[in-house]
Amino acid sequence: MAVFSLSYHQNPWWESKEKIKSDSKIVEYQEAPLKWQPSDVFALPREKGAVHMIFGPRQIGKSTALKLLVQKLLLEENLAPKSLFYFNCDAVADREALIELVTDYLEWTKTMKQQKYIFLDEISSVKDWPFGIKWLIDSGFGRNITFFLTGSTSLSLKKSGEYLPGRRGKGKDLLMCPLSFFEFFTLFYPELQKIKLKELKTKRPAVFWQEFQDSYPDLQEKINFFFISGGFPKVINDFYQRKQVSPDTVNLYQAWVRSALAKAEKKEFLAKSILQKLFTSLTTGVSYQGVAQFADLGSHNTARDYLEFLKETFLILEAPFFDIHQKKHLWRKNKKYYFLDPFIFWLLSSFISGVENLKVLQKDLFAGAEGTSKFIENLVATELYKNKIQSFYFSNKGEVDFVFEKDGFGIEVKYQDKVVPADYPTLRKLKKGIVVSKKDFYQEENVFVIPLQAFLLLYFPLQP
Repeated sequence: MAVFSLSYHQNPWWESKEKIKSDSKIVEYQEAPLKWQPSDVFALPREKGAVHMIFGPRQIGKSTALKLLVQKLLLEENLAPKSLFYFNCDAVADREALIELVTDYLEWTKTMKQQKYIFLDEISSVKDWPFGIKWLIDSGFGRNITFFLTGSTSLSLKKSGEYLPGRRGKGKDLLMCPLSFFEFFTLFYPELQKIKLKELKTKRPAVFWQEFQDSYPDLQEKINFFFISGGFPKVINDFYQRKQVSPDTVNLYQAWVRSALAKAEKKEFLAKSILQKLFTSLTTGVSYQGVAQFADLGSHNTARDYLEFLKETFLILEAPFFDIHQKKHLWRKNKKYYFLDPFIFWLLSSFISGVENLKVLQKDLFAGAEGTSKFIENLVATELYKNKIQSFYFSNKGEVDFVFEKDGFGIEVKYQDKVVPADYPTLRKLKKGIVVSKKDFYQEENVFVIPLQAFLLLYFPLQP
């Protein structure tokens, strides 16, 4: 009962349903001027035996989503308070302690016949947690339970499939990303609808776009906002209230990075050196050997290990090489790396440089056209990821920044004052794609040249 004894503090609704309203996560959510409701979490199936995995970076709102779901089940659906069990697993050492925690709860509520809902937050911090969940299910303890598990590494998501085959019922995998720009913009304009690319065929693009801009005159202002805040709700609200991201918020997220490095037994100075290489190589392919040489790691295997860690911790994205002629991806070729979100871009830049004022970092980067263009390409990469699109790149006597494997659709970023067809010859050969421009808006056969503002509001998947 040692670990379970900590449960009463974490489940105040056991005493009174109304106490969920005073939970710190609920209070923080209610006090925030801009609120993002985690509808995907609310929509997860409630069937007995389901094991749901909710993953995403730290401080993205996973814990808040669980507490909002608990509140919904308590106050809107009138479930019995003791049928809802929440526990933050940072206090759970290993799978044995995890098994003891859950079985103690079930023993405590054994006279209750109702279906039970168990919310295990940050389960990825528990050593060998998949084996603990597997044991509980195989031992019959999971028959009358719906599990909601959260974690902060994508590796845990992979392990869940390997170690729990056929044991998750109707359980789903849910990746909680930072908000896309469209989701961010709907915080201000809930009625906003995405733009469908195929609709532009039947409209005069310039006229359509002018009408759209007239309807949302602060669009560029909000994009500039998003350039710094990215899609993290806590950061968005901080910036909204202060007109900047406070040093306290920067330090909070840097503490997450340092904690993740420490837990994975990774050296901070090596991680910083590798991140520096990724910044200097942004938008170009790099090899493990190139990273190892830059960071003086001694081995390309160490570089690969650190890059995998940065991916699994939701700090960077990887875009492998895709040969548009052979129509297949070549995993051994150099890869492009991007930063997961605009705020992650600035956070890691601050982490390396020690500069806490993100506006200073932004001013330095946007001082030149090259730095701005690289940032915009990184932004496009993050938007594709947030829309669940695995993108690749091609570069060989021509280049396409992003290629979609299934249909060969390509995206080129040409964030410059004027874009002409000669600027994207390889994309023209593909005969279908998008050029993300600074302000130009026209169509050449099945290649659409559209401003970044419009691209950020497109409906995915793209159907020209």
